[in-house]
Amino acid sequence: MAVEIAQLFSHRRLGDSKTAVLLALYFPIGLILAVLRLFIGLHVFIIACILPVQVPFRRVLLRTLYTVLGFIVYPSNLQHRNQNVKVIVANHVSVLDHVIIGLIFPSVVPNVWSLPPFLNWALGYTNMGASQGRQVFLDAVRKHCQHNTRPVLAFPEGAMTNGKAGLLKFSTWAFALERDVQPITVTISRPLINMKAEVLGSSLWQDLLWFLFVPFTVYRVKVLPVEKRSDFENADEFSRGVQQIMANEMRLTPTPFTSADKAEYVKKLGVQPPRERSTQRPQVRQTTNAPSRSSGESPRSSGESPLDRMIKQVQEVMPNIPRHIIKHDLETTNSVDATIFNILENETAIPIPAEEVPGTSTGPATPLSTPQSLPHNTFCVTSQGNDSSSSTLLTPSPASTKFAADKFGSSSKERQMSLQDRKAALLANARKRFTEKSQVEN
Repeated sequence: MAVEIAQLFSHRRLGDSKTAVLLALYFPIGLILAVLRLFIGLHVFIIACILPVQVPFRRVLLRTLYTVLGFIVYPSNLQHRNQNVKVIVANHVSVLDHVIIGLIFPSVVPNVWSLPPFLNWALGYTNMGASQGRQVFLDAVRKHCQHNTRPVLAFPEGAMTNGKAGLLKFSTWAFALERDVQPITVTISRPLINMKAEVLGSSLWQDLLWFLFVPFTVYRVKVLPVEKRSDFENADEFSRGVQQIMANEMRLTPTPFTSADKAEYVKKLGVQPPRERSTQRPQVRQTTNAPSRSSGESPRSSGESPLDRMIKQVQEVMPNIPRHIIKHDLETTNSVDATIFNILENETAIPIPAEEVPGTSTGPATPLSTPQSLPHNTFCVTSQGNDSSSSTLLTPSPASTKFAADKFGSSSKERQMSLQDRKAALLANARKRFTEKSQVEN
């Protein structure tokens, strides 16, 4: 039986009317408990920062303190854990999955999300160059796997689900690192008050506060046997096989939906994605008027449209990616996280506007651009391989095409330098022709 995308996510925090009644009775106790746990949590955070990760006593102490905070962890099948495997993959059901898994297996979580730098550090994420592109990111993770004992923990779904119906399609980057992968399944429950750990539209802070408010949250972490990639499998086939194994273990259905599909679904529901709300900066008026989202939302009174804000957030994470590439993908996904995911995975073809040389008129058609093959607004689509690179089609000058740029610059500075070089070449060529013409006339 096929699973619909709506079944993968929770739409309401409260499960039923009975839960609402229990919540009303429990609210005074929960409020006091949340305040006390907030102060205890600050001390737990300080202890986690001070004690080295390699110290075994650290895990015992933190598990005890997390129990006080309301996190009950039940690990199972620990005999399957292979210390030589450097890549761990797990399903994603809450904002604290990596913290819970880290209590059992100290690991490193690469940062591929659009979180502020301090929050990034506070939650234990590690910067591995995701802002510089997929290949740089993969090289950094491979280097870590070769020179460090702590494994890399990845959530290949790329987004949280309710863990009740199915798994999102796995991204391939974690399965391209090593031949061996250690799958781990995570399930979450709240027995006394059945409140969802994550719902569509909830922010990071809301989820954390509800964790402190409820009596306790039960995590069950199960270690599965190591999966090895065969010589005849590529990363995509390997990821689908591991997804099927994890889904069978959890009695779920592997689905073809991706994190980008979740972002599109959230957009259709009219719910603002959580990461965008939790990472907003103070509004700054911009002189450039970017088009607003297709949903028809109007810019705020500050003069900055929602699309501008999301572009700025992606650029903070990936400063080397050109603005027009980010803008094109955001117009489709309307989600900062989905756009970052797509750029890392190279899953979408990205149109790059043609750049005309200033001071020239449209010349006769050349093999590079013909009226039949190129429309008025010429586009170049990047390849979807790991080593994909952007290029551009330039309008040739009437005399020669030697002034066209060899490649489309990856930064505004490079593009400006390329433009200046072409202008200088055109001026030099014009002076030369003028001098030759003057000599002929004389």
